Amino acid sequence: MLSIDVGFDGSCPQSLEGVRRDGESAFTIFPSWRASPGITEDGIGRTTRLGFRVRNDASTSVTGTMHIDWQYGDAGPGADRYSAIATCELYMAHRDFCVVGPPDDEQWEYVIGNVTASVSTFEVVFEPGITEVHWHPDYNYSRGEAFVESLRDHPLATVELLGNSGEGRNMWRVRISDDRDCARKPFLILARSHAYESGGSYMMEGMVNYLLDDNPWAAAARRDWEFHIIPMANPDGVANGLGKLTTPAGRDVQWALPVSDDPTYVTLMQGVKRVKPAYVVDLHNWQTKGVDGAVGMDAERWQRLQEFLPSVRSFGKRWWWRGPSDTLILPDGRQTLRSFCRERFGAHGVAFECGWFGRQPEDVRALGTELIRGVLLVEEQWDSTYR
Repeated sequence: MLSIDVGFDGSCPQSLEGVRRDGESAFTIFPSWRASPGITEDGIGRTTRLGFRVRNDASTSVTGTMHIDWQYGDAGPGADRYSAIATCELYMAHRDFCVVGPPDDEQWEYVIGNVTASVSTFEVVFEPGITEVHWHPDYNYSRGEAFVESLRDHPLATVELLGNSGEGRNMWRVRISDDRDCARKPFLILARSHAYESGGSYMMEGMVNYLLDDNPWAAAARRDWEFHIIPMANPDGVANGLGKLTTPAGRDVQWALPVSDDPTYVTLMQGVKRVKPAYVVDLHNWQTKGVDGAVGMDAERWQRLQEFLPSVRSFGKRWWWRGPSDTLILPDGRQTLRSFCRERFGAHGVAFECGWFGRQPEDVRALGTELIRGVLLVEEQWDSTYR
């Protein structure tokens, strides 16, 4: 008989109340389950997170049936206020697959399911032991802590605690600089504003690895820029299996305005104001399968960046771009963190979005490496041309 484990770092749902046993090897999982009512992407029927473990205590493999009920039709009024997923068909077009693999492994198997209304059904062969099942390859709070810890002894990296989240988790700033005596512009890299977007963490790792490399372009970048990385801007949401928010009805920290007393938001904004960035890279991943995105980069820089962008055709994707809005503050009073930095510090910036489908973590790290390399080459050429 198979069993389901939840309640671990990054699981969704976080309680067995979100799991129904349908037979010895069949279950229905409800990703929208929350301990308290959620809103927007953490509300019932609109969640963007899935993660649980299947335990097979037998000595041989067992085929299990997993019904993932995304409950699209159970969403209440206002659920689509900030969502572009206007129909069940569109919502489920991105939820017809999952990934499975052993804990702490980075090679995930993609499993394609059958969709009926808002239920995706997967037939999975579970080997003896524990198998993790996620919507996208996972990157939890503990993995983020381990990555930061691995940087402490690097001669080019300095790790500083910005403060704590609402539930007391660490919020770090990693500074990368060679400390030679010359003026540098501050460069901010931000990941995991949205808890479910694990692709942002893997891109961040790829960027950090590039910036710490001894190749000449990275060395030149460290001469011109002082890099500040906030690896996990929403650690509570990541650990608690949420979609975008700090709590089920909490804050989306990608928004600098309106001002909030949410502790995670407060810590993040204090860190950003200390950095006073001249450039901001905000890392996300989309639900869509066939598109990678660059959002908020001005047209001239985007045109130059295309010379350095990695090809994504082998992953079945294309690039999509949207420039910065002339409206710094939206009519409803919201302002993105990038827009805030543009207004307050004159910062340029971009939000990169990767599509997970068909990729492994190492592919997304490599994407991050190529993206930061491209951005820095554009800025090097820009300065050389216009200074």
